[in-house]
Amino acid sequence: MFHSTTCRWVTLLLLVVAAFAGCRRPPAIIVKKRRPPVYYDTRYELLLEKDKSPLIQGAFAPFVEVLDEPVAVVRAAEQATTWEVFFATNRGLDQTTAATDQVRFGNESVATPYVGRAEIMVPRRRRGCDPAREPAAAKEARRTEDAAQFVKFDEVRDTTWAEMSAGVTRQINASRQKDLLLFVHGFNVSFESALVRTAQVALDMPFNGAVVSYSWPSQGGIFKYRDDEQTNAASVAPFTMFLQQLLTDVLPETRVNIVVHSMGNRLVLNSIARLPAATKKPIAVLALCAPDVGVSDFQKLAPAVVAQCERVTLYASTSDSALIISKSQNQEQRAGDSHPPLVVAGIETIDVSAVDFNFMGHSYYGGNVDVLSDLFRLIKQRRGPENCAYLTRDKDAGYWYFSDYSDEVAWSWHFETRR
Repeated sequence: MFHSTTCRWVTLLLLVVAAFAGCRRPPAIIVKKRRPPVYYDTRYELLLEKDKSPLIQGAFAPFVEVLDEPVAVVRAAEQATTWEVFFATNRGLDQTTAATDQVRFGNESVATPYVGRAEIMVPRRRRGCDPAREPAAAKEARRTEDAAQFVKFDEVRDTTWAEMSAGVTRQINASRQKDLLLFVHGFNVSFESALVRTAQVALDMPFNGAVVSYSWPSQGGIFKYRDDEQTNAASVAPFTMFLQQLLTDVLPETRVNIVVHSMGNRLVLNSIARLPAATKKPIAVLALCAPDVGVSDFQKLAPAVVAQCERVTLYASTSDSALIISKSQNQEQRAGDSHPPLVVAGIETIDVSAVDFNFMGHSYYGGNVDVLSDLFRLIKQRRGPENCAYLTRDKDAGYWYFSDYSDEVAWSWHFETRR
C-alpha cells in the first residue's frame, strides 16, 4: 500500500516537473501570420467538368480525390457525422453484452484478436478539438436538444473476420484513392476512447478511405504506466496476427496507412519488423507520432520497419512532457523526444516543437491543426517534406522542422452528391 502510494506521488511530481521546468524552448518560434486556408467544396467538381481553364483546374483539380466525401460516413447532418469504423482488439470481450449491439471490451488480454464494427457519431466542433463525451447527468436526462453535442455510439458489435474484412473491402472499393487508415492508440486509452479518436483523426485530417482501429489492452489509468508496458509487450503477437491477415485480405492496389501514437509505437514497430519479406512493400505510409520507444530499440527495429514501408515519418517534439517523464522512468531518451531530434536512415524526422504549445505537448497528432494538415500532406496528397514551403531541413542534422504554419485546407462535403 505504501509502495503504491509513493509511486503515485513520484509520478505526480514528475508530471509537474515535466510540464513546467522540464519543457524546453523549441528551436524556432514562428512569428509570421497564419495564412488563410485553401477552401474546396466537393460541388466544385461539377464546375471542373465545365470549365477547363488552367486557372480553375489548377486551383481545384488537386483536391477532387483527396477531399472527396469520406466513404466511412454512414450518416451526415449539419451538427454531426456518423462514422463506420471497423476494429480489432486483443481485449477480452465482456460476455454480458455479447448479444447486444453495444458490446464492451475489458482490460484483460486475449491471444486471438476480436474484430467488429462500430458506428460513432462525432459532433461538429473546431478541428483538432476533442469531441465532447456525454456526462452522466445528461445521459440520465436524455435531453433531445443536446443529442448532437456529444459523441454517441450507435453500434459496437463483434463480427466474424469475414464480415469485418468484407466491410473494409467495401469501403476501399468505394474510395477514390483506394486507401485505408489504421490507427493504433497509446498509453492510458480505453477501448471506446480508441474508437472515438480514430473517427476524430479521420474527420480532422481529413481521410476519406477505409477506417480501421486497433485497441490493445491499455489499463486506462495515468498511474498504470508499468502495467501498460506489460500488456503492450504481450499484444505484439496478437497485433502481428491481425496485421498480417489485414494485409493479406485487402485489395492488391490498396494503400495501407498506419498512424500510431505514443506507447502504441512499440507494438506497431515490433509487429512490422516481424512481417515476412515481400517483393512489394505492403505499407504505404507509417506515421510514428510521439513514439514512447527507447532510442536504442528504435534504431534496432528501424531497418526491418523501413523494409516494409514506402515512407516512414517520425513526429517528435522537444516539449513533450509525457516523454520527458518516460525518459526519467526508463533512463533513456524516447524516439519522440526531439531533444535532440533522432535521425535514422530511411525515416523522415519532423520536429513539431515550433507549432505545438499544448500543456502536455503529447497529443499533437490529433489536437494540432498544423500536424493534422501535415498528416493530410503525407497520407492523402502523397507529398514529401521537400515539397513543402513550411518545412525546412536542418542542413547539419538532417531532420525537418516547422519554419512556418502549415498549408491548411478547409472543405465542404455534400453526401447527397457522392458519386
